[in-house]
Amino acid sequence: MNNGLSAEHCFRLAVVSTPRSGNTWLRILLGDLYELEHFAVHTPDDLEWNNLPNRCILQLHWLRTHDFIKRLERYGFRVVTIARHPLDVLLSILHFSAHAPQTAFWLGGLGGTEESIINKLPTSQQFLNYALSRRFRNLLSVSCDWWGCSDWMIRYEDLVALPESTLFEITQKLGQPVKIIRDVVACHTLAALKSTVTNEHFWQGRPGLWEQVIPDSFIVKIYEQYRNIFRTLQYEVKPKGNLPELCDQRWKQFTGMAAT
Repeated sequence: MNNGLSAEHCFRLAVVSTPRSGNTWLRILLGDLYELEHFAVHTPDDLEWNNLPNRCILQLHWLRTHDFIKRLERYGFRVVTIARHPLDVLLSILHFSAHAPQTAFWLGGLGGTEESIINKLPTSQQFLNYALSRRFRNLLSVSCDWWGCSDWMIRYEDLVALPESTLFEITQKLGQPVKIIRDVVACHTLAALKSTVTNEHFWQGRPGLWEQVIPDSFIVKIYEQYRNIFRTLQYEVKPKGNLPELCDQRWKQFTGMAAT
C-alpha cells in the first residue's frame, strides 16, 4: 500500500481545508491525541513524500485535484476537512494578513495575495473587492471541494463549542487514541495556543463575528457571489442591520489596531 508500508504500521492523516478554518488547532489536537509527527506546508511539492514517517499528520490548503488525490492515496493518508462560516473565514483572513505575509503562499499564490486588505476595515471597498475576488473564491473552494469527499468532515463551530465530543466522534472512526481526549483538549485550548505565537495565528476563536462587523450591503453581495459554497457547506446568512460606523467601531475594538 503506500510507499511499502503495511496498513497496521501506517497511520497518516491530512487536514485539508480552507485557510483560517481551524486547521492548525485541529492538527495539533489530533496530532497530540495519536502522538503523530507534524508537517504543515504550503504546496504538495514542499514535502519529501518518500521520507515521511509512518505516523504523521499533514496540514495543507490544496484543491481536490486528481494528482493530489492520487498522491494522498499512494502514501496512505486519510483526509480530515474542517469547514467554517465563509464570512468568519473572510474576517480571520483580514486580521491575519496584517501579521503574516506568508498568506501569499496559500495555494501557491493562486488568484493573487492578501496585500490589498492589509490593515483595511471590513467596511472598506478594498475589503469588498477582495471578498468578491478570484483569490478568495479559490481559498473558499478548498473546504467546499473536499466536503462530502473526505474521510471525516467537521465544523469549526462544533470544535469550539464541544471540542471533546467532536474529537470523540472522529476517534470512533480513526481508532483508539494514544492519549485521553479530555487531557489533550485541556492542554490545547485556543487561549493557551494564543500565548505560544506572535503573529496572531490564534485570535478570537469566536463563531459569528461576521454578524457584528460586516455591513448588511456587503453581506448580501458576498452571499450572492458564493451562494453555491454557502449551500454546500450548509451555512446561512441573514443581514443583521449593521451600520458601517458601528461595524468600524467594533472591528477596531476586536483587533486593537488602527485600521485605515
